[in-house]
Amino acid sequence: MRPSRISSVAGLRDSITEAIEAALSRDAERFELATGRLAVQDPQRLAIVQAWVLRLLLEQLHPDGLASADAQDVLRRCLLSAAQWGADPDPTVLALVLTGTLGLSDPDAAGAADPAGFGWHASLLIADLLVVAGSPLAGYLNAAFAELERAETIELP
Repeated sequence: MRPSRISSVAGLRDSITEAIEAALSRDAERFELATGRLAVQDPQRLAIVQAWVLRLLLEQLHPDGLASADAQDVLRRCLLSAAQWGADPDPTVLALVLTGTLGLSDPDAAGAADPAGFGWHASLLIADLLVVAGSPLAGYLNAAFAELERAETIELP
């Protein structure tokens, strides 16, 4: 039986926060449990919020733009950091998360095969960028949920 999707904003916020905090604490078991909770979230809402947080962090850390060498550094640092505490990210999925966030690939197509894996990798990348930025998650998450609200209230013609 497939778990039902959780649609509440509070549930989504809690699940994202829990996964990122687990990654920040470098606790592999806690991270697996927390990212498992991401799997029951609405994949489209999850992708919007995580992508928005990632974009904000990337813009802060690379105000002049993200060159290909910068993108490689971001991916390499995240892969090495995650490996140190037992997470085993797939470099291809991590790259798809990054390129999807930047609008260089279709995040819906990339995440369609495994939305839970996509959220798992995005959580790792967000945690890694938060460490580099030296900033707490809350401000980025608030901005991301404001964007989600805006996106969900726009009426299509």
